[in-house]
Amino acid sequence: MYFAYQKLYVVFDTDSCLMQKREERFSGNQYEEHLYEMVMHIHEQPCKLVLAITGGGAEAIGQLLRYGGGSSTVLESIVPYSPGALDDLIGRKPEKYASPTTVRAMAMAAYRRALSLTENDETANNRDLMGVTASCKLTTGIREREGREHEIYVGIQSFDRTMEKTLKLTKGRSRQEEEHIAACMIIDSIAKECGWDGEMLLDRLLSGDEGIEEREASVSREIAHMLARP
Repeated sequence: MYFAYQKLYVVFDTDSCLMQKREERFSGNQYEEHLYEMVMHIHEQPCKLVLAITGGGAEAIGQLLRYGGGSSTVLESIVPYSPGALDDLIGRKPEKYASPTTVRAMAMAAYRRALSLTENDETANNRDLMGVTASCKLTTGIREREGREHEIYVGIQSFDRTMEKTLKLTKGRSRQEEEHIAACMIIDSIAKECGWDGEMLLDRLLSGDEGIEEREASVSREIAHMLARP
């Protein structure tokens, strides 16, 4: 399976008066209204998903459920936070817990779980049924090992398509700020898969030298059926 590779960068006005705290670019009300619009858009679509999130970004689960209507979209959500829990999810011990390979394996496991929950559902053989996953390596605070990278990986598996996204964060944010970015990246990814074409949450949170790398692969229906087998 080969991945088409695309690197996307978000460009910002570098005027110093606009480069205050990144999270302040949305006022509280603006952010809440924007999040509400995105989440309700997701719930209005036929998308159904199983979420599996580890290492950070788990607040995305609450964001999807906070306004009501979540049962139309979320089949199940899990947080396999310990190494053993993640090993059980993907059926093996990965070389790295936060990596593109691991998040893709998580996405396939979540997709298979979604299939098991919708055996008689007409969404099972189209892209509306998804496994959505995230594996993060975020700041640990003042005792962090020198040179440790801060990374967020998001994976989406549907019937015949695999999507993987990578975001490498610059240093200087708090753990809470990085957690928020991870959650927003998950919401943005789901919304995009559900047809959202408006402004993304991350558009106002990333600095000019931070960009999301995307890789995507599609397979034939025959192979897709084989990959989805338990």
